[in-house]
Amino acid sequence: MKLKLFLLITLAIVFNFALAKKNQFIQIQANKTLALLSFVETANGSPSSSYSFKEFIEKKLGESKEFQKLIKRYHELNLSYQLELKDYPDLRHAYKDSKDFIWTAASNATDIDDLSERILDYLPYEGHLEFIAVLKKIEPFYEELVWQKTKKQRKRIIKQLTAYADKIEELFLTISHFLGSSWSKQTPFKVMLYPIPLKQGHTTAIPKGNALIVGFLTKNKQDYINRLGIIIHEMVHILYGAQPVELQNDMDKWFMQTQSEYAKLAYNYINEALATAIGNGWSYQQINGKMDTEEWYDNEYIDGFAHEIYPSVAQYLDANKVIDKDFVQNSISSFEKIFPRAIDNTNILLNDFYLFANSEIESDNSFIQDSNIFNYFNIRSFRLYTPINEAESYDYMATERTTKLIVIAKNNQETFNSLIKHLTTIPKDLDSNTDFIYSYKHKSSKSTIIIINIQSMDKLEQAIKILSQEKYLKLGLQAIK
Repeated sequence: MKLKLFLLITLAIVFNFALAKKNQFIQIQANKTLALLSFVETANGSPSSSYSFKEFIEKKLGESKEFQKLIKRYHELNLSYQLELKDYPDLRHAYKDSKDFIWTAASNATDIDDLSERILDYLPYEGHLEFIAVLKKIEPFYEELVWQKTKKQRKRIIKQLTAYADKIEELFLTISHFLGSSWSKQTPFKVMLYPIPLKQGHTTAIPKGNALIVGFLTKNKQDYINRLGIIIHEMVHILYGAQPVELQNDMDKWFMQTQSEYAKLAYNYINEALATAIGNGWSYQQINGKMDTEEWYDNEYIDGFAHEIYPSVAQYLDANKVIDKDFVQNSISSFEKIFPRAIDNTNILLNDFYLFANSEIESDNSFIQDSNIFNYFNIRSFRLYTPINEAESYDYMATERTTKLIVIAKNNQETFNSLIKHLTTIPKDLDSNTDFIYSYKHKSSKSTIIIINIQSMDKLEQAIKILSQEKYLKLGLQAIK
């Protein structure tokens, strides 16, 4: 009996020691409710979803009338209601979206009913009921097509990545210090994996709150290596967003009070460039003992900018220094040095912009649907102001250094008269009864203004298509045919 008791005590000590050794800060999981939401978002063709996964879903369920009706119901839902964070600089995207909170809630939910309770009051009640009802009806499709068939692969990649949890924590803390983040170890960093039943293809990862939502390829046993790099890359985005408001405002001043024409563009790209230089450069070297000599990012500006600032990034990280004004000024100079024509690049100008429109465009979603702009440009963000003829709209037009896209599709002459009054550099002889694009440099705000004048919204996508066909923006007047 004593021997058995001793054995039980010994086993308990070993078991508790193992639990103590388990990394509680870095959590790597697969959550069915979150995976289901990712599946529905992908089937809906939402931005930041995997087009390879979407093709898989369409191949398997494209002929299912019931499934297609459910996706149509989901598509018609409005899940996005904005909350403004007033103390934060506008260019740091000082807004939160109800959909962001839904993602975070889903990452913690045990099932759809639990999710429903967690997101009460995030949406209007009717929208809430419809959202939950659609998820419940789609769940059996997902269960049969993906979830049941990938149990083994989910366990495998969780085990593979958990082996790196201590190293991820070490990198997390070093990067957090460099970025001046206010992240507390009391808040776990959660890697939430969802399965994509393919061997190869396009995957995505999106950071939401303390959760990094990562798609992985179930039929590739070595895919954890790719996911590891993505985890570090996206971790930087989370920590950049977690900088205290004082540092965010300081960085905003360091960028925006600089007279360089390239300051705003460097500011637009610094988040992604830092994530790439740290995730694909410095962290890769820390984990593998050598540099990644291949392309770091499939975008010439992000890849080029990341490589150019890498020596400074590595120096600051290795010296345990915090990002400062000197780092920002050197980054602006680096961007100007390698991309002297960037200030005229159409894709860059429309990477982040202010959209001014009259009442034909009532929401971000209606603009996206009418213009199909995501099919033509790699857009990071835009902010909508409507109607055009308001004091707030004209204040932003005259002062902000961000690109302004003005869409006039209603009350054209009246709108033009008002624009000419407030923006005196617009020619008075433009014919508001014709369809055209007029672009020019607004000197006082150091920004580019693009005016799309159309007689009906049917011409909006054609105008966007014309802009997308120009690598460098053509200043002046262009007809829309």
